[in-house]
Amino acid sequence: MKNLRDGLKDLMARKQKVLPEVEEVSSDGIPRLTQGKRQANTLSEVPKPDEPEKHWRSMSKEPRHIPARAANSSVAPSRSQVSRANRSARYEAVRALHQQAISAREIARRLNMSRQTVQKFLVSESFPERSNPPYRGSILDPYKPYILDRWKAGCWNGSQLYAEVKELGYTGSEALFRFFISSVRKHHRATGTSAKLELSADGAKISGPVDPASTPCIKRRLSPARASWLYVSQAVKLDEKQRQQVA
Repeated sequence: MKNLRDGLKDLMARKQKVLPEVEEVSSDGIPRLTQGKRQANTLSEVPKPDEPEKHWRSMSKEPRHIPARAANSSVAPSRSQVSRANRSARYEAVRALHQQAISAREIARRLNMSRQTVQKFLVSESFPERSNPPYRGSILDPYKPYILDRWKAGCWNGSQLYAEVKELGYTGSEALFRFFISSVRKHHRATGTSAKLELSADGAKISGPVDPASTPCIKRRLSPARASWLYVSQAVKLDEKQRQQVA
């Protein structure tokens, strides 16, 4: 029992010698940690300098003119014109083969067309034009009047206008914005003034007194449907160029 008491006393004495040192070290460490947190909070509370004001590049007061093509150069048809010409050739080929008492199934096989399209061409008294689908709207539509007003006011910098509509709440893509600005710029260049540019009633496109020239496309080879129509047509109804193509 006496040995146990002596052991406890020795243990308590050792703790009294060790604890002050531990407390002293820990007490020194805590202020250091708090000091570091205070410095971090102080740095975070330092006000950030204001962002520098953006300076946009000033644009020319006159629209940029593209040099005109040579007078003897031929303008290639647009993609829509080529597509309509090919479709019209298929229509004429279907009607010509039908007049020769050829079945719709055989016409579809020869011209590599669907039977539904062949039947549609056969029941149509004239060439059926394609109807444009109704405009379904765009996320840029609410901002188009503002863009057009700023354009008429002389702000022709696309980057500046894009930054302004983003501040107003536009969340669409930049590609959609650039496509609309490109259309505005083309009509401005064709008209010569921005005062006469107008936005369509549905907000789909820009219009002006003068329509811009259509973009030329690569001239394509003679389609199989066009070749079939030329082959079955009467030679007296063909012009010189068409006769050369048949030959």
